[in-house]
Amino acid sequence: MSERILTVGNMARDDIIAEHLGGAVLNVMAGHLHPGLVEKVNKTGGLFYQTTNMKNGEVAAAFAQDVDATLAIVTGDNQLAARVVDALQVANPGLLIAAPNRASFKPEADKLETRLINEKISKQLNHDFNPFYIVANNPAEVEEAAAEFERRGWSMVVKPRAPADGRGVQVMGKQGHFQTYSAGAKYAKDVLKLPGQPGVLFEEELLGPEFNLQGWTDGLNLLAPPVTVDYPYRLDGDQGPGTGGMGSFNFAPGELPGFLKPEDYQLAMLYTRCFLQEMRDRGLDFKGVIYPNFKLTKDGIKSIENNLRPGDPEWMNIVTSLEARLDHVEQYKRIATGQFQPEKIGWTGLASTVIYGVAPTYAFETRKFKPHYFILNPDILTYFGVKAYFSAAERVTENMFATVSQSRAVALVAAGDKPWEARARILEAIMARGMTGELEYRLQIGEEAYIESLQDPRAA
Repeated sequence: MSERILTVGNMARDDIIAEHLGGAVLNVMAGHLHPGLVEKVNKTGGLFYQTTNMKNGEVAAAFAQDVDATLAIVTGDNQLAARVVDALQVANPGLLIAAPNRASFKPEADKLETRLINEKISKQLNHDFNPFYIVANNPAEVEEAAAEFERRGWSMVVKPRAPADGRGVQVMGKQGHFQTYSAGAKYAKDVLKLPGQPGVLFEEELLGPEFNLQGWTDGLNLLAPPVTVDYPYRLDGDQGPGTGGMGSFNFAPGELPGFLKPEDYQLAMLYTRCFLQEMRDRGLDFKGVIYPNFKLTKDGIKSIENNLRPGDPEWMNIVTSLEARLDHVEQYKRIATGQFQPEKIGWTGLASTVIYGVAPTYAFETRKFKPHYFILNPDILTYFGVKAYFSAAERVTENMFATVSQSRAVALVAAGDKPWEARARILEAIMARGMTGELEYRLQIGEEAYIESLQDPRAA
């Protein structure tokens, strides 16, 4: 009998996950009529449930019962922080869930937890993974923290400890979110006013190239993934406001971008294993995807943050590089039951690049949303070896789509021997009118010159 899978989420990462659940009946809980997920649900004979209550665990649990789900995959930070997994577990005791419950998600839901775990790991490995940071839990402490950074003359980063209703990490500087210490303090105070917000972190801004590791894990066994590199800034030249990610690339498994040494990768993997061990020592039953984010600085690798879910866009790189014959349903079941065997997973031997198409207003301050329209030609995309995965968009006609929020609209993904070869496929497809309309994208994603410009700060 086919597995009956429930997925909760409506981003491009959910679209590519769904594509690889072959042979299963797919049931989706989403916040809008996601074109890719609607199509995949219809093909498998499952149900698509559109709801505004994406963070309501009882709604998810009831839907799981309605479709008699046997396996659940939950990917969104808002859903994981809101105890959706816990509600699924309580209401459906036999349901396998390849995602962390609320307790296991705490190191992402409260950024201070990661810093505290890092302090322990830093002692174990004799390497300081944390930047300098100050915790501020009230307005007076905010003022003291900002004054300390000003005294040191350091650029600072302000992080809400808990999810902050759309208010994320903000960085100081000419291309940052704020330019003065007082402006950073004001933002921190605004965050503290949010219901349930325990505090903010003031952190030293880390300088150097950024990279990620994203691997499946059952909490003990960990997949060793290729390094992924994200493009967090809105505009080419790493200009403009920070975003959820305008695209990403990875080299073929076993290859590293030039700024990293093999020992850097080994240390990052050892750190990740130590992080999982600390979670086990705390009695946390973590399973799903662990996604540590690092900067390579003049002092070696530093931890920016740890996400405990698949990233978007980087998870699309990982899935694209996994061997084509891999049974993803079987892997999720093994993750859920603590029987994951990463040593049996193979790779294509190819690199990949992801380029996001976004509304012109994406990441810029705007008071009023209006839909932006675009057309995808699937024949042209297929000809160039490009796949499209949808995020915040809905179908208007067969090949025309409209954005449904200020968020990212559609990801174009390709593979190649090198990231720039995959990039060339995507740009050729766009030039051949594989994607037309009102969307914008970054040209530098996967570009060879950009990648070669990422230098090891220790070599200076």
